[in-house]
Amino acid sequence: MKALDGVDTGMKRDRETRMLRNTEAEHPAFAVVFSGVVKSGKSTVAKVLQRRYEMVRVENDMLRESSIELEEGEVYDVVADLVRSWDFDNKRLVLDASIDRSYNKILPALESSGFLVFTIKMPVPEDIDKRFDVHYPDSDPERYIEDQEQALEGLEPDFVFGENGGMRELLRKLDRKLLQ
Repeated sequence: MKALDGVDTGMKRDRETRMLRNTEAEHPAFAVVFSGVVKSGKSTVAKVLQRRYEMVRVENDMLRESSIELEEGEVYDVVADLVRSWDFDNKRLVLDASIDRSYNKILPALESSGFLVFTIKMPVPEDIDKRFDVHYPDSDPERYIEDQEQALEGLEPDFVFGENGGMRELLRKLDRKLLQ
């Protein structure tokens, strides 16, 4: 795998990890992951969870921007490596990204590291075509929708945003799990 800033990805990555917040709070291993297309609200929810539960928010975009020559898909290897080598006191993690194309890498890494995993499925926005035209004019939203559908064949979400309620209901469910 390619190195990040010249440092082997199996070693501590100071540049990537120093951007993380809440790493020193002591909490047991619990991770929130998302299934959802681009621009479906994952980051909005992740930021709320980060603040409310003192979670460490790991953003794929942050890792991608701080890494040199990272190919599409390799960011998930970096996230899996980061999880496997997690040495922070705070074991509450929210992965601010979709695991749709990488759940077979990310979930085993989390589970083998002792994390209890909570999966949130975000709905496909009704105006997905318009959002892609504005933010990703060279991308096809159908690819992301197909990735999500394929991933959900192997995933059982703990919460389906919209179907099970909105933010209030999600927070109630997480409160029962995290604030016992």
